[in-house]
Amino acid sequence: NEIQTNLVQSILLKIQPATTPSTPPLSPQETEDSLATGTVTSSDSQEKKSSTHEEESPPNTPTHKPKEIALFEHNKGEFEASNLGIEQSPAETEWVTLNKPPAYYQYLLGNLGHRLLEGHGECLCKVGVDRQGKPVGLGEEEYVDSLATLQKIAVDLKAQSSLVIEKTMKETPITRCAEVLIRREGGEDYIDMRIAICGNVDSGKSTLVGVLTKGQLDNGRGSVRSKVFKHKHEQDTGRTSSISEQLVGFDAVGNVVNYDDYVQETAPGKHQISSREIAETAAKIITFYDLAGHEKYLKTTVMGMTGSMPDYAAIVVSANNGVQRMTKEHLGLCLALKIPFFVVITRVDMTPEVVTKNTTETIFKLVKHPSVNKLPFMVRKPEDVVICAKNIQDDRIVPVFHVSNV
Repeated sequence: NEIQTNLVQSILLKIQPATTPSTPPLSPQETEDSLATGTVTSSDSQEKKSSTHEEESPPNTPTHKPKEIALFEHNKGEFEASNLGIEQSPAETEWVTLNKPPAYYQYLLGNLGHRLLEGHGECLCKVGVDRQGKPVGLGEEEYVDSLATLQKIAVDLKAQSSLVIEKTMKETPITRCAEVLIRREGGEDYIDMRIAICGNVDSGKSTLVGVLTKGQLDNGRGSVRSKVFKHKHEQDTGRTSSISEQLVGFDAVGNVVNYDDYVQETAPGKHQISSREIAETAAKIITFYDLAGHEKYLKTTVMGMTGSMPDYAAIVVSANNGVQRMTKEHLGLCLALKIPFFVVITRVDMTPEVVTKNTTETIFKLVKHPSVNKLPFMVRKPEDVVICAKNIQDDRIVPVFHVSNV
């Protein structure tokens, strides 16, 4: 399902939340150019770079490092290009090992090891771009060699590589560029990420969580959300009154380990996988906290957003109901707690196009309001997901998704 793929890909990167910026909004053209090159920054992030004091790491940040990565931290200077007696290649041919000495591979191995260490076990590598991030493209031989080199280095680091984006720059002669995700394999240690699902009552939060975690579409009458509810009165009323915790596990190449097709492939005849098995097999685990949307359960929602310490928040808005008072309350909680958030507009299949457009415009105006001061970014294709993943770390953009759960 393309909609599920967009949502799942939008949380591929674990990025430390930043504070709310105070810089003025950019123009549409400046926004597009800045996002494409990854230069959108905030005043807060610039102040952090100039500060001499380090901030405390988030409570859920891993405090120990894998042995295979810690080796590169111990011998940091050993793999520098100057120490190996080789010249550093241009950015577009960084991963090309053709006609280069064996020492260059050791340099790349140490370089990628440091990047995995900084990314807590995962990172994105660009192939065929210059040092300003502009796509240049590589010939077929160099392009294939770059992908093979990344795969070989990933195996040596006990990780896996997966192609995220591939773009053809020229047809004759063919030149291509790509972005590759490197993620260490699962085991005793895994990447942990937490996402709070909030929004107004009856906006489709529990159904969205059920679709993402169970890998099944809803029948339009609440068949999927029934697997998320914890209490009988929630089943009867169709409204969440507690905090429901659901897991999604990814392997090193991005496959969801708790979907039925993956379970049948790895363990034929088995139809369900427990949370313990997800933790044992997954390289990355996303924990969804399904929170209550009704006003009388606001204290429960506040407890879920403060006690679970989420890395991100998803504000769910129904396309036919639009932005409600509790939607603004939950958005205010995200701003107060400095939690980066994205917006998911549901029920676009049953809502007239004009109504959906009005709801989207209302959300854009709300996000651009001086009290919020962020840049809305509509996600329409996989390339947009990668752009959001690279820029959301500055807490300047708000990705917006259109989805249907049926």
